[in-house]
Amino acid sequence: MLLIEAYLSEEKSQEKPISAEEFLKRYNEGQRDFTGINLAGANLSGSDLRYGSFNLSNANLSGANLSNIYWGSANLSGANLSNSLLYEAKLSLDVNLSKAILENADLHKADLSSANLHQANLRKATLSGANLQRTDLSATNLSEANLSRASLKSAKLMRANLSNANLSRVNLFGADIEGANLQGANLNQALYNNATWFPTGFDLLETGACLIGSGASLLKANLAGADLSENNLSGADLQGANLAKVNLTQANLSGANLSEANLSEANLNYANLTDVNWHGAKLQGVNLNSINLSCANLRQVNLSKASLRGANLSAADLTEADLRGAELINADLRGADLALADLRAADLRNANLSGAGLSDANLGGANLDGAKLSGAIMPDGKAHE
Repeated sequence: MLLIEAYLSEEKSQEKPISAEEFLKRYNEGQRDFTGINLAGANLSGSDLRYGSFNLSNANLSGANLSNIYWGSANLSGANLSNSLLYEAKLSLDVNLSKAILENADLHKADLSSANLHQANLRKATLSGANLQRTDLSATNLSEANLSRASLKSAKLMRANLSNANLSRVNLFGADIEGANLQGANLNQALYNNATWFPTGFDLLETGACLIGSGASLLKANLAGADLSENNLSGADLQGANLAKVNLTQANLSGANLSEANLSEANLNYANLTDVNWHGAKLQGVNLNSINLSCANLRQVNLSKASLRGANLSAADLTEADLRGAELINADLRGADLALADLRAADLRNANLSGAGLSDANLGGANLDGAKLSGAIMPDGKAHE
């Protein structure tokens, strides 16, 4: 069947091959109908094709270098793009790739959001890290394709052939995979939620996929670099999970267990962190400016080089916490327990440490200019006046 498709595409494109320079000359002169054109092996990388709708249906672009191209409204339906280079190409929204042949094509990190790939042939294609949000991949052949780390949020994958495809660490939030063939597919650490539709009877238990939702069990899960923004993870068990560089903007983490979790360089802006268990968590380099962590359990937490400007840490338990080089300018640390905490080189300018416990804390090199220390128990065990 694949040989027949390739043969038919070649039959449709019997024109003499033209160079990339000739094609771009015609395009810049206003030509927009390139139906059946032969651009096999052409190097069009970095070209800007955003202006005006144009037609490349049934064109032969096999082996062409189409990387980093900005595509406008383009009709590539039925085109032969096998073995082409399309990495980091912008093929979103108004690009029609229905029934196109993209076998063995390199589309890693390409933007195909909302594109039409209905019934396209993407067998053995590389789509790792690609943006496929809201993309129509229905009845598409993705067998043996590499989709690792791709975003398939709200994608249409009904009746798609995903046999032996690499779907590890993909984002399937809201994706419709009903009727798809997932035989032999690798779903290890793929993310899905309650809005994801899998084929009837498909057993997720042994796949290694992770359900993201309220009360989810994600013990020691590796979610590094994932986009979990605006997700409800209230009460989730994330003990020992790898959440490095994860986007948790506006996520609901209330009551979650983050003990021993690695959140280094994660984005927690506007997240709900009420009643989170932070014991032993790694938060180095995290942006927690203006965050409310009042009364939080932050014992033995690694907050080195974290940004906590204006954060509310009043009455928080920061016993043995690592705060080396942390920015705590204007932070509210009233009544916080900082016993045995490492505050070397921390910036505590204008911080409020009234009534805080600093017994045996290490303040070497810390900047305390303008800090309020009334009633605080200092490292030597004496109360500050």
